[in-house]
Amino acid sequence: MENYDIIVIGSGPGGYTAAIRSAQLGKRTAIVECAEIGGVCLNWGCIPSKALLKSAQVYAYARNFASYGVELQGNIAPDLQKMVERSRGVVAQMGRGVELLLGKNGVDIYRGKGILRAGGIVEVAVGGAGAPGSSQRECTPRPGLTASAAQALVVPFPSAAPDDPQALAAQDTTTQLAAPHIILATGARSRQLPAIPVDGKRVVDYHGAMMLQKIPASMIIVGSGAIGCEFAWIYSTLGAKVTLVELLPRILPLEDGDMSKEMARAFRKRGIEMLVSTSVHQVQVADGSCVVTLEAGGQGQSRAIEAETVLSAVGVQPNIENLGLEELDVATERGKVKVDELYRTNIAGIYAIGDLVPGPALAHVAAAEAICCVEAICGLEPKAVDYSTIPSCVYTSPEVASVGLTGEEAAAQGIAVKVGMFPFMASGKAAATGEREGFVKLIFDAATEKLLGAHAVGANVSEIIGELALAKSLGATADTIMSVIHSHPTFYEAIAEAAAAAKGRAINI
Repeated sequence: MENYDIIVIGSGPGGYTAAIRSAQLGKRTAIVECAEIGGVCLNWGCIPSKALLKSAQVYAYARNFASYGVELQGNIAPDLQKMVERSRGVVAQMGRGVELLLGKNGVDIYRGKGILRAGGIVEVAVGGAGAPGSSQRECTPRPGLTASAAQALVVPFPSAAPDDPQALAAQDTTTQLAAPHIILATGARSRQLPAIPVDGKRVVDYHGAMMLQKIPASMIIVGSGAIGCEFAWIYSTLGAKVTLVELLPRILPLEDGDMSKEMARAFRKRGIEMLVSTSVHQVQVADGSCVVTLEAGGQGQSRAIEAETVLSAVGVQPNIENLGLEELDVATERGKVKVDELYRTNIAGIYAIGDLVPGPALAHVAAAEAICCVEAICGLEPKAVDYSTIPSCVYTSPEVASVGLTGEEAAAQGIAVKVGMFPFMASGKAAATGEREGFVKLIFDAATEKLLGAHAVGANVSEIIGELALAKSLGATADTIMSVIHSHPTFYEAIAEAAAAAKGRAINI
């Protein structure tokens, strides 16, 4: 039995942040991971998908070199296998970096499935022959290392989906750890629908979409959230005929309506077909292709469309199974763990963060929750996470970024608003770079002129949303934002112009 002050189960952005902050505060800390260090975000989500997006973007630039006055001799063609290799190389590098950080901070790493037991015990079960990557696992700790020793660590490439509960059923070795505080940070996995049976070949989830060996001639993507839209852009750019199917009336249904309209226009321009208010009744694989039966508008009339590959991008579900929650009577609701503002469950000494708890399933949210949770455990007085100031981004081209209330949410709450918009068509930097799609939209309270929400579509808007998140968190008004001198020419000067537009004082439109 090894004793610790804090044990963290899961090493994704929430888990490794919690472990490192715990160690920084002088606590003896262990982290338990049943798959790859860094979790789904690093190994199968945020990072590898952005690497693929960049490769597709470079290919799109190459096809358009002539418009920039550059002549390129020879054929320009995408090589998906090399793109995937580059993506996995980025993952390996980042994985080494996370393990280095854990080692530098003296966090002990246990490889295996963490299971809660009574009395502050975590049982670490190491997968048997049937578990993915089981040959890489160990039940003894990898102790905190010196920086030089940790730098030499080699993290093997992921060999299988890390979040499949069935694959972890066979267990052959266990060890026990003990701590008065246990933080659950086991993340989430692809949501599976009976109508869309994922086989990893013709019908794939986001894992499979990042590991395809060739560009499909056609692809049907079910779900138009961030994951669905990003893969729609990647594969349509690489040459696939993409059809995007969405159950709700518009794509990117959680974004401001004006953002959805702008992205729909951009997708149509790129040849992506969008079928909204459409449900999937069945996916059948036969003769090397997929036949998808759809129903539009709830009218009971169905039709079938065909594609080489189907991608299920219908969201994620938390990994709360087989953790021992039921045995300890840890309260859950709607498939998530119930917690208070400091991420305490109803059982003393057990906490949960990230995708396991209500709130946006985003890496930076999990990290913020981790710091709040650990600092509260350690007797500090952290400020509760303000979910109204969390930015979100969709990394298509153009990108989408937002923070705060949408126009629809403000209207539903009966808030009178002032809205300012500035199109990148009027931006000198956008004209110079040839990326003139999109705009910035700012929503202010009509009475106080405080910023309620900010939304942007355009090139690199994920890099400017931080200013708007800060402005909202500080209660900035339209006057405050427009009075800040923004450098010219830049994309982010559109923020000041949009604030001025809300007051009828925009100069460049």
